[in-house]
Amino acid sequence: AGAPCMTGHTGRSPVWIDLDVARHDWRVPGPPLPAFPPARRGVNDAVGACNGATADRVRKLAGILWVVAFLLPGPRALADAVPQRIVSINLCADELLLALAVPGQIASLSVYATDPDLSTVVEPAKAFPHAAASAESVVALAPDLVLAGRFTKRDTRDMLTRLGYRLDLLDAPHSIADSEKQIRHVAALVGHADRGEALIAAIEAAKARAAGAALPGRPTAANYQRRGYVAGSDTLMTELLAVGGFAFAWSVGFVV
Repeated sequence: AGAPCMTGHTGRSPVWIDLDVARHDWRVPGPPLPAFPPARRGVNDAVGACNGATADRVRKLAGILWVVAFLLPGPRALADAVPQRIVSINLCADELLLALAVPGQIASLSVYATDPDLSTVVEPAKAFPHAAASAESVVALAPDLVLAGRFTKRDTRDMLTRLGYRLDLLDAPHSIADSEKQIRHVAALVGHADRGEALIAAIEAAKARAAGAALPGRPTAANYQRRGYVAGSDTLMTELLAVGGFAFAWSVGFVV
């Protein structure tokens, strides 16, 4: 007798196939099936050959699986699909989601979204879940897109990536142009490019109003942030100050 192979179960009883017989069963069209050496005597963990009606069922099942695999969208198509369960673990992403996504797309905002010391969207954020932070909290929400920042904890980012979640990392913008580019990017991700263009148009209109209302003489200004930080040169904050007609403190030798 040839080496037996367990290929499945009927009720609670395993189905055993004699490989030597099955390989030479001429009811199966095509060349003899290859031998699969058993992992240990009496048991073969590889998918074994089968005889007669079982072989027909296996071929039919393989055909069905091939058709299903052909019809299902591939990884690229899934990546291009408009996400319906978006989770943010970054405050800037919270603000962009609220501005660009439709409410039904937002599965959760970050834990920072309703913090009045940090967030500019406290009230609108209260209408959504806002407990996302750790990788575990994200996984529990079953998202199809996760928005994070470049400075989000590396362990969190790495774990979500290893688990196969679609993760998009947002950079900190250094200029208004960077911000507008990021808006277009996120708007495209969530499937609402028109909302992105509308937001950018509003930003450009605000720039024009600020330039028109600039005070004469370019008064000196500095943005003193939490924990004692002051924005440096070539940052979004310094550009905003310049648009409003202010001279950045460091540019005139002012030391904080």
